[in-house]
Amino acid sequence: MLQSIKQILGLLVLLVAANSWLPQMAFCQARSNSRSVSLCELIAHSSLYTGQEVTTTARITFFKHGTALWDPECRGLGADMHSEDSEHQSQSVRELTNLVRQGGFGDHPVIATMTGIWIGQISSEHPSFLPQPRTVFKVLSASNIGRSKWIERRY
Repeated sequence: MLQSIKQILGLLVLLVAANSWLPQMAFCQARSNSRSVSLCELIAHSSLYTGQEVTTTARITFFKHGTALWDPECRGLGADMHSEDSEHQSQSVRELTNLVRQGGFGDHPVIATMTGIWIGQISSEHPSFLPQPRTVFKVLSASNIGRSKWIERRY
C-alpha cells in the first residue's frame, strides 16, 4: 500500500514538472521557426506579414507615447513596439523594455533582435487622439540586446 502511494506521488511530481517544462519547450520551438525579415521589408509589405511570427533586428527608442522600432536603412519609417503586460512578459522582453526605459530619449538607441507577431496597420482608438493608422509589432522574445555605440536618431 505504501509503495503504491509512493508511485502515485512520483507520477504526480513528474506530471507537474512536465507541465512546467513543456510550455517553455514549445515556446522555444515556436521562436526558432519564425521567419527572419528586415524591419524595412515588414513596413514596405506590411499586409504580407500581418498575423505572422517573424524575427527582425531594429533600433528601439522610447518616446512620449510609446516605444518605436526603426531602422536606419528606411529612415522616417517605423513601427510601435507592443508586448505583454510585465507579469506575462518573457525574461528577455523584460530585459529589453528595462534597457529601453533606462535610455529614455537618448541618442544611443537600444538595438535588439526580436521575435514576435507582426500586427501590421491598425487604427488608433485612443480617445484623446484623432484616429490614425499605426503599424504595430508585438514582441514575444528578444536577443542580442545592446545599446548603439554611435549617436543615432530616427529622423
